[in-house]
Amino acid sequence: FRDVAFSTTDAFGKVTFETSSRGELTLKLGFHDEDNVSDAVGLTREMYRANPRRSTVAPNDRMFLRRYDVSLTHEHRFSSETKLKTLAYAYMLTRTWRRQDWTRTPAPGEEYERIVGRIELPSDAIYFKNTNTVLDRTYYTAGVEPRLEHRFRTGSLQHTLDVGGRFLTEGATYAQGTGTNPTTYAGSRDYAEHHVAIAGAAYVHDRIAVRPDLLIVPGVRFEAAHYTRTVDRTRVGSAIQDVNLRGDQGTTAVIPGIGMVYGSRKLNFFGGEHIGWAPPRLTNAISPRGEPAQTSSEFSTNFEAGVRTALVPWLRAEGTGFLSIYKNQVISSPTGAGQAQETVDAGPTRIAGAEAAALFGLGKLLRWSTAVDVGARYTYSRATFASGAFRGNLLPYAPLHSVNANIDVEHESGIGGQVAWAWIGEQFSDQANTLEADATGNIGLIPSRQIVDVTAHYKHKPTGLSVRLSVKNALDDVYIWARRPNGIFASGFRQIILVVRWEYDAGPPS
Repeated sequence: FRDVAFSTTDAFGKVTFETSSRGELTLKLGFHDEDNVSDAVGLTREMYRANPRRSTVAPNDRMFLRRYDVSLTHEHRFSSETKLKTLAYAYMLTRTWRRQDWTRTPAPGEEYERIVGRIELPSDAIYFKNTNTVLDRTYYTAGVEPRLEHRFRTGSLQHTLDVGGRFLTEGATYAQGTGTNPTTYAGSRDYAEHHVAIAGAAYVHDRIAVRPDLLIVPGVRFEAAHYTRTVDRTRVGSAIQDVNLRGDQGTTAVIPGIGMVYGSRKLNFFGGEHIGWAPPRLTNAISPRGEPAQTSSEFSTNFEAGVRTALVPWLRAEGTGFLSIYKNQVISSPTGAGQAQETVDAGPTRIAGAEAAALFGLGKLLRWSTAVDVGARYTYSRATFASGAFRGNLLPYAPLHSVNANIDVEHESGIGGQVAWAWIGEQFSDQANTLEADATGNIGLIPSRQIVDVTAHYKHKPTGLSVRLSVKNALDDVYIWARRPNGIFASGFRQIILVVRWEYDAGPPS
């Protein structure tokens, strides 16, 4: 989504204190408040060609979002070999999103609040109605996660055993209304539902030092989740009615994995295999009405192997090959030409590729007092459908190539900066890998793009006061960021951000 922020407020706090001579407790509190223009319909093909810098076509779309966070982290060291870390957390998020109704196909005799685009061009005009859809959402989550670490020996083997679990409950309420004015937040109640999920997990893995140069890490995780979804109001036939439609679903999974590292800190080889799993999720199908849609579980088998080297202090490098085999993967793709992009089950897919990275410490090599680091990373990832009508096609929004490079400078006085460059290869926006853009802008190739960000900062260590000036998208080169959910969304606009931060450390308690 393209967001034009009107106001954003963030606040957070953290305090740590001792609970005993061997334990400490950390409390974190967070608050986020946001009010912005957030549209769900983008530019058509001809609108983008005529003026890619055009402002939003839906200025009446607006979103309010508020989030509260709290977490407690307690760590107790029973001995030098055993410690227990327990995390308890909760958050609540509320979101109200007002979206003006629109259509690409006008109805005879209907009056529209305004028309954007040229009506003489097929599928170029967007007809905004005198009504809107108000989507109210409330999400809440609470959980607790204990993690026990114990070190011991069995003969010549050195073990680091991690045993843990998680108990989680989360829920959401969805409400949807239709207003008879594009800027109202009231309107009729057309849809209402709530759902609750209870999930539990347990895991164990052991880092086994077989020899000083060989580490093996086997592990297994058990996941269980149960969902209850209740629809309280919906459309039945041609009328909106109160209902009580309830459904339950449970799922479990056993997720094993194993990893290995051979070598030393200067040169080592690594590899591993693990099972990936994600439970079914209730997603917001991104349609003009915003109605929820159900997707299936994701299940994959993942492999990786690579090498890391740091033979000299001023150079580190890494190379990795990877393969993921999905029985089902959830993706975003339009259901047809001119249709909105929705979250759907893609079925079996394959992701294969390689990644290489290097970090060159120029300042360390030349023994400068100023740290100068040059880094680069390249990724090749081929994500394809493994069966069905689109077998062999690339997945939507999965570029084959991406490159990142950066130069970081840091002086002991506190002055520093960074120049970062990124290049992302071209991507397809649909399962059919369509090259030519359709008139609505929903389907078509997303060209490659490059991004340059520049940052300068200074920190005054005695006071803890720091200043950071960032220039995002310094080239001001506008590009197509996405064609979802409805039309072209542009990005690459230059942004200049000034941040002033003060960090205060009260020191240990008396």
